[in-house]
Amino acid sequence: MPSFGCQPDYNVVSSMIYVYADTGNADMALKLYDSAKNEKLPVTALAFSALIKMYVVLGNYAGCLSVYDGMKVLGIKPNKIVYNTLLAAMGKTNKVKSATRMYMEMRENGFEPNWVTYSALLEPYCKGRRSKKALCVYKEMKEKGMTLNKYLYGMLLERCADVGYIDEGVEIFEEMKCSWTCWPDGFIYRSMIKMYTFNGKVLEAEAMLNEMINCGLKPNISVLTMFVKCYGKAKRTDDVVNIFNQFWDVGITPNDQLCASLLYAMTQIPKEEDGMEDKVRDLLGSGLWLEIYSNIQSRSETKWCLDLTQFPVAAAITALHVWLNDLSKAFEAGEELSQVLGICFRHKPLDKDLACVFESYLKKLNSPFRKDNDMSGWFYTTSREAKSWLQSRGSNETVADLYSTVLDSLQHAQPEYPDAKSSPNENQVYQIMKGFGDNITEHDVGFILNNMSNLDNAMLVFKYFMQHVEPVKQGNLYNVMLKLFSESKEFEKAEKLFDEMLQLKVKPDIITFSTMISCAGLCAKHHKAVEWFEMMPSFKFKCEPDDNLLSFMICSYASIGNVDMASRLYRLAKKKKCKVDEVAFLALIKMYGKSLNYDGCFRVYRDMKVFGVMPNMATHNDLLRVMGRGKRARGAKAIYKEMINNGISPNQSTYEAVLQAYCRGIYKVDALSVYKEMKEKGMDIDRVLYNMLLHMCAEVGDADEAVKIFQDMKSSGTCHPDSVTYTSLITYTPALEKFLRQKPC
Repeated sequence: MPSFGCQPDYNVVSSMIYVYADTGNADMALKLYDSAKNEKLPVTALAFSALIKMYVVLGNYAGCLSVYDGMKVLGIKPNKIVYNTLLAAMGKTNKVKSATRMYMEMRENGFEPNWVTYSALLEPYCKGRRSKKALCVYKEMKEKGMTLNKYLYGMLLERCADVGYIDEGVEIFEEMKCSWTCWPDGFIYRSMIKMYTFNGKVLEAEAMLNEMINCGLKPNISVLTMFVKCYGKAKRTDDVVNIFNQFWDVGITPNDQLCASLLYAMTQIPKEEDGMEDKVRDLLGSGLWLEIYSNIQSRSETKWCLDLTQFPVAAAITALHVWLNDLSKAFEAGEELSQVLGICFRHKPLDKDLACVFESYLKKLNSPFRKDNDMSGWFYTTSREAKSWLQSRGSNETVADLYSTVLDSLQHAQPEYPDAKSSPNENQVYQIMKGFGDNITEHDVGFILNNMSNLDNAMLVFKYFMQHVEPVKQGNLYNVMLKLFSESKEFEKAEKLFDEMLQLKVKPDIITFSTMISCAGLCAKHHKAVEWFEMMPSFKFKCEPDDNLLSFMICSYASIGNVDMASRLYRLAKKKKCKVDEVAFLALIKMYGKSLNYDGCFRVYRDMKVFGVMPNMATHNDLLRVMGRGKRARGAKAIYKEMINNGISPNQSTYEAVLQAYCRGIYKVDALSVYKEMKEKGMDIDRVLYNMLLHMCAEVGDADEAVKIFQDMKSSGTCHPDSVTYTSLITYTPALEKFLRQKPC
């Protein structure tokens, strides 16, 4: 504009504030905003809303409130969009009081809350632990006939689980199942199990776990951890063992929290019944040596520290045993210990009692570690004092009343790393593995490989174990390694290892093919996924695809345009009531759209609800585009309305898709409404959309509206009329021909 000598007026300034804020150019948006304030130029509520959203993206929630206050200074009254945006911002930062104040002010100014308002208000109430207020909002939404999505149900149930509102939680859970708008997923069931286990409701928790499994959902490690804690509190030793073995058999890999829970369960059972003790020590010891607990210790010439802040007391003491054995071995080997040795325990204000337990335990060991008065939670000693103590206790003396030994096999593996960050070479890795001896089980191998973050080192460990296991078990090792490559999306490495497996005549099983096909799907190698799927029958094992495999293959066949196979597998999934994920649904919709089967697209969209899958924005936009191509304006309108009701805010692509559908279906009123909304939001409208709008107006003989759109198009600055524009108007609307002749271009 400056190059043409044009100075922006307040409308342009306001529009550009919106555009710069909406595109994330904070510097220019704020520069124009400050200029508008200084010159006392009016700024639209839409521009203020964009500024608030910009601050939300930047994480500057104080900036949101500053913009809101700026509106008052300029005499601009916030509209519902601004209030909803502010409430959403308050939800992100858990500012409950501010959210409540905004909501009350909104009601006082005569604005009725809509679905977006309530959903924005629920987030700060749930995250800010305002359980009663959250439940009040939920009841008000129900009274107004509003539907909740899975995210809102999940927040409410998690809140009920945290505070023990069992009756309310059950009511919400049953309401969700009866709503038919969404179906409980793994997170929802986890919240229900958490609610029951944390409150000692063992039977109810077990019933919920069974329901979860019957729905085809796989419990994760957090569910196992909850049950271990629950059974431990109830002193149900056999159930701890059974639930642990049940999850272990389906491939759940223990983590630090589970190890800590198992240790806690051990402390709750009589000594004569603690059959799990050896396994728990093995898990923790392996975790320490294989760097699952990567930040547990640091070592330099001047300081060697053990950080136990992530552990409860029982797990911390066991970790302490491992570390003290490290000190003993270093001392016996003649290594020079660091000048200062330190231990850091949990030091939150609420952990005072636990800290006292830990301190008294160190005293019971007659250890030289003293509490640091300046740094809360720290215990220190010097190298000289430590050497004297280690010498007095002897190399074979155990250090605990609570646990007497820690993973004998790994105690003998002492690799000498140049420093803490260096990666071991092949010889060093093999030396570590030899420390396990011959007692290592197949489950132990899976645990070790699944918890290695460095894939190169994992391959070295894999090769070592391949030399030490029976040929019949090699297939399981390949499956574990292929899974690691798949999770990291290392397609070429996975394919190479799979080819090696076939060359060595190691027979793949259903798990092998599922892993390879899922890897191909994740890496968009759909032709490879199809090739491997069709290879399966040649290995003469019963091919019964599970939910994940079936979903991946629906997606792959749909992606390469094989309508017959994609439709066949989809029908099979529906018949068996298998879980189909959103990616597969989206692929089906695109496939049917390309084959001009618009009824098929809409049918798949409706099926998503039956499967309990909530369509996201990408799915809605693709559907709207398909409905537009098929001139299915009615279907597009229903999808668009449902999208808004589910709390998904339309973006530029949404508006363009729905506008095309309305124009092609000659839904004039709806099309003009969307067009107006796009203009209010400062969105660009290209020549194709303008021509479609003009064509629609010409079709219905609305010359006045066509003239307005035509003038908007010429003054838009983004596109100008072309031959299609003029031909359409002259051909269909004689009245416009006269107008065009009177208005030379």
